[in-house]
Amino acid sequence: ETTAEPAPEPAKPRKPFEVYSACGDVVTVVFAEDPKAPNAGQRTIAPSSSIEGPRNPDGNQTVWLLDSRGEPLIKVNVTRGMKRVEIGRSCRTLDAR
Repeated sequence: ETTAEPAPEPAKPRKPFEVYSACGDVVTVVFAEDPKAPNAGQRTIAPSSSIEGPRNPDGNQTVWLLDSRGEPLIKVNVTRGMKRVEIGRSCRTLDAR
């Protein structure tokens, strides 16, 4: 009697992480190693709200905060165990946990 090999499990998509903004202005974040890359994923976040940040297949992600002129200000590296990135009230800090 032959038994069929079970199909390999498809790679689970990584759960996104939360990006919360405590800043009083609309801020722009970029999900990319290079914030100037043409394919970098830019998103805006309204004051006191959050969006979902995508993870790379390995579960990591680089998040950039842009200033009001669209220039990269600060970045944070999200790793698999982290669930949240917070933009501070000053609109100039990023905190990953």
